[in-house]
This record gives sequence, C-alpha cells and structure tokens, in this order.
Amino acid sequence: MRIALVRGPSLNDWELQNWLPLAKRHQLLLVGSTSTKLFTSEATLAWSICVGELISKIPLGYFLITSLFGDPRMIWNLESLIKGYDVAVTAETRSYYSLQAIRAKQKGFIGKVAVTVWENIPFLGDGHPRTRRSKEIVKEEADLFLAVTHQAREALIVEGVDGKKIRVVPMGVNQERFTAHRSWLTDRKINILSVGRLVPEKGFDDLLRACEILAKDKSLKEWFHLTIVGEGPQEEKLREMAGYGRLPGLVSFKKVSYDQMPKVYRSADIFVLASKPTSTWQEQYGMVLAEVASCGLAIVASKSGSNVLVTEKAAVYFYPGNFRQLYFLLIKLIVDEKLRKKKRLEAKMLAVRKFNANRVAEILESNLRDLVANYL
Repeated sequence: MRIALVRGPSLNDWELQNWLPLAKRHQLLLVGSTSTKLFTSEATLAWSICVGELISKIPLGYFLITSLFGDPRMIWNLESLIKGYDVAVTAETRSYYSLQAIRAKQKGFIGKVAVTVWENIPFLGDGHPRTRRSKEIVKEEADLFLAVTHQAREALIVEGVDGKKIRVVPMGVNQERFTAHRSWLTDRKINILSVGRLVPEKGFDDLLRACEILAKDKSLKEWFHLTIVGEGPQEEKLREMAGYGRLPGLVSFKKVSYDQMPKVYRSADIFVLASKPTSTWQEQYGMVLAEVASCGLAIVASKSGSNVLVTEKAAVYFYPGNFRQLYFLLIKLIVDEKLRKKKRLEAKMLAVRKFNANRVAEILESNLRDLVANYL
C-alpha cells in the first residue's frame, strides 16, 4: 500500500511509534510542516508550509486565517504531495488538511481517506460556520474513522457519523524503548514524576498543593521527591509555588528531549497526571500514560476525559482539582510498599496487553488494507 500520514504541525514521534512499523512493508509518507522536529528517519518525509503557522507570525494573521477558513491547519501544496497514494490518513474532522484530503479524493488524486480522531468533546469548533461546514464534509465523505478511545467514538456518533465507519484503535508505544529496568528498591526516596506542558489545565498546581500537605509530616518529607518535566507559560508560577512553604528542596524542574524520556521514566516510582477539563478540552488519550505503564510506574490520574478508559484498573484515580484526594492517594502509595509494587505490576501488565505499538501497527494495517481493497 501507499499510505500518506498527514499531520502537518502535529506530526510527532510518540504517535509515529504506531505507524513506523508499516514502513517496513508499505510505502509510508509522513507529511509534516517546516516547524516539525522528528527523531525518526525510517519513513519518507515530506515537509510543507502550514499556512496558519506562517500567517500567524504577522499582526492579526491568526485572526485573519481563522476568520477565512475556520481551522488554520492548511497545508500548502498538499494535493501534489499525496497524489497517487492509496490512502491518506489525517487527524481530526475539524483539521483543514482533512478537508484538503477529501477534496484530493474527490478529484481522483488519492483513493481513500481515513481520519484519526482523538477529540472526545462533540461539536467542538462548530460555533464557527466555516469549521462546522468543513467538519460536515469530512464526516460525510471520509471512508474510515480511527477513534483512539470509545469516548472519541461516541463523540463521532453524537455528531452523526455512521458507527459502521468507525474503528476503535488505542495507540501504543515502542516497548523495546519504554520498559522497566529499575529495581524496585525501597531504601531511598520515592520519586514522584509528572510530565506535560506547563499550563493550568494539566493540574501541576494541584500536584504541588498535594505535595505541600505531604511535606507537613516530617517523616514523610524525608521519603519523597517530586520531579516535573516540561515547559510552558505556567513555569514561573509553578517554580514560585515550589519555592515557598515546605517544598524547597523537594521539587525539581527539568526540560528533557523525547528520546531521553524512557530514562526519566525509569528513574521514577509514581507517576501523576493531574489534568482537569476546560470548556474546550479534556484528556483525550494521554500517550504519557501508555509510556509510564510500559515502564512499570504506579499511576495516579485524575478522572479527566478518557484517562480511566486508557489505564483502566491499573491506575488509582481522583477527581480533577481535588488535591486533598490526590494527597491521600500519594500517601498510600508512598508508605505502602506492597500496594506500590502491586500497582506497578498492574501497569506493566496492562501495557503488555494494550500498549504494544507493533500490535497496534498490525491493527492499523489490517483496517487500511480492508479499506484500500475496495479501491484497488
């Protein structure tokens, strides 16, 4: 098969773990934007200009392009890049490049269009008439929808997509890279880890508040250390929070490249994803959960979006924003070695069953092969 994976500025290494195995058996084209940074060289790369990224650099540019097109992710010259391919796989019904792929199919340039869907909030973006119209065309004309969770599938059905055109395919990780090597010793501090963009909706402030309560107990204070990995607009505020009260010396902030993340995961014992929903976003499919599960960490996650669907019974959960509930979960995992080891083992077993990227690639391949068989 000739497969064009169209992602523009969203092309990234963590999702590609599920697609690159196909490059060994098929012609795989990765369509990214000039701002995309990848570590892979296992597939054909096609760089193009994302018009939204370019125009947003000029005053009022972002407002201009969203007013004209709704979604700014228009890829320059996309039709010529994917011409002759059997299937183009885009992401999200509201992405403008999904509409571009549909138009390329209507012109006979490509055979089929599949759309990967992470979004789990129905009708998001429909307030803009051009976005709403674009989504309607994509939902009607796309041949296949690859929903990463059942929640994403339900959102599609609520929006009117025929359930027969939807397949649920959870994403996985390369388990040769993301694996548990660290011995589970207890004669050291417990390393609590949290990873993500430093923005309010990721809940790092709630995690710091929970750790502040932990540190009130002098005996517990000697037991744990918190590491936050990421960058973003809230970094200064979070560093200030970590510098006050009982937290100085207990919190580290790091910026780590993606290729070094397996090493970071293996240095930790407990992982926390404290995200909280907004009116336009909730956790969709935290790939970080798949990664830390594969590395055998005990997982504490908020009940935001699809988190419970992703890690199932392997994690322990708290309500978004409830830092006291988070505190109680952390204290249990810190002081109870048997419970911590049990949750680590459950996470690893879940990863083996659910998050194997090679197995996911086989499922993706089977779905695309069935789709293309009706075209060739």
